[in-house]
Amino acid sequence: DDHLVELAAKHGFNYQVALSHEDADDDIRFRAGPVHRILGQDFDVMQHTRVYAAGPAAMVDAVRKLVLDRGLRSDAFHAHAFFPAKPPATKRSWWARLKGTA
Repeated sequence: DDHLVELAAKHGFNYQVALSHEDADDDIRFRAGPVHRILGQDFDVMQHTRVYAAGPAAMVDAVRKLVLDRGLRSDAFHAHAFFPAKPPATKRSWWARLKGTA
């Protein structure tokens, strides 16, 4: 975190840590909630901005939609969407486990 603080001061940009976990509300160092919602609270117009987003594809898509709707030029949006290396295990319902099916 200290390194990002130094970079922000040196290069004149702002960064904030946003966590989607509900329990992040208890820690004042972080903002809690989906990134696109936090951006929407902070920026009404984004015409003279560059946005760099990296994260799960759904988050990147939501951020892209918001910033383009707020006037960001498409060439000012840079993103890297990623997916988990291993898909999460699907949980069988208690009824399926009881019945011994799917």
